[in-house]
Amino acid sequence: MTPTSQGERVLLQALVEARAAVQRSVRDLEAQITHSGDEQYLDVLRQHLDAARVHGTQIGQRVAELGYGAGIGLLMVDPPPSTGDVDRPLARVRPDAPTADQMVHAAREVYVVDAHEIATYAAIESMATAVNDQETARLAAELQAEQRELAAAALEEVQSLVLDAAGLPRQDSVADEHQQGDDAEQEQRRVDERAGGDRDDQQHHGEDHQHGGLRVPGPLPAESPGSAETGR
Repeated sequence: MTPTSQGERVLLQALVEARAAVQRSVRDLEAQITHSGDEQYLDVLRQHLDAARVHGTQIGQRVAELGYGAGIGLLMVDPPPSTGDVDRPLARVRPDAPTADQMVHAAREVYVVDAHEIATYAAIESMATAVNDQETARLAAELQAEQRELAAAALEEVQSLVLDAAGLPRQDSVADEHQQGDDAEQEQRRVDERAGGDRDDQQHHGEDHQHGGLRVPGPLPAESPGSAETGR
């Protein structure tokens, strides 16, 4: 399939640039993983890296299906070279021994890249829908949804890392302490209930002993005159 209209050509250009941006993110994420020491943050980075690799492959496949390389003079393999790292925030955060503040900054930059990619996929979806390219629109929507999930994970990590930098307990640690307190309270309640049941059993046993091991039934209810008359 070779794009014929100007809209289709612009869409294909956007896909090529999106793929190049994802490839840059892969390199930058690999560098961050090498220098990061926080295990929870590493998990978030690995999730981002795995997704970026898959997204790059998916976008590349769609570009090939749309006819990239078929003599369309307008397309480039990569966007124009950047002037430094201004448009590559992740490339600015690669200290060999990151401090807590640097970790917070790094996580924020991951979130910034997520937001940029979400906007890119939204724009591609809009253009694809306008030129009636339903397959590209579907792919862009899927990538957008996956990137939103990654962004949510990155944002949670920002919130955790900023607590580390401030010397405050993480929210999951506070939640664990509250859960432990609730569990201890429930266990104490069960112990008290068992102790109360044992006291009741001992009381009943003492009453049985006083009456020779037999329960003495209480007095029978008085028979009403009407009941006696009915019996006769």
